[in-house]
Amino acid sequence: MNAKNLMCVFFLLFAIAGKSQKNIEIKNESTDKNIIGVVERTFHRYVDSIPDQFMSNYGIHNRKEIQLLRFGKPVEMFEISNKYEIVSSNMWRVPALINNEYRALFTVIKDQTGEFKNVNYGAVQLANQISKVAGDSSFIGLLRVHKINEDFFIYSTKNNELEFIPIFIENPSKLKLDEIIKSINQ
Repeated sequence: MNAKNLMCVFFLLFAIAGKSQKNIEIKNESTDKNIIGVVERTFHRYVDSIPDQFMSNYGIHNRKEIQLLRFGKPVEMFEISNKYEIVSSNMWRVPALINNEYRALFTVIKDQTGEFKNVNYGAVQLANQISKVAGDSSFIGLLRVHKINEDFFIYSTKNNELEFIPIFIENPSKLKLDEIIKSINQ
């Protein structure tokens, strides 16, 4: 292999390795407070409109439980850009907690004007999965990869790199970003 080809291979490996580094901007505590504030002001329009016979589909056993509703730490959603970088999707999932049990999720978006809006309620199965990792300090958020119709938990390693674990797969293995990118390009 000549020097030019060796340099090209080295550059490609460096570029791929760089994509696995933690380049996610973590939102600050005031962002979380703003997001939770939006949910606190607007949650009734979602939960009050659920017919009694469908409440269990939304993680609520009866109307009295609505009074016990609290909100967990927002979980930021990320996606992969056209440049294969992890970027915020300007969307957060806010756990609906009853007696500290994750029941469902509110979806909050940040619109083009920078305003946070509560746009949905549901995702009982995803709330259950998030409850299993929410206390882990290395848990960063969720990666949604539309092209392969897959969601991943994002973790930061001790080396400040990112690892991804598929959410709805039994006994999943940890993946690096370049492995996910390979799946996208297949």
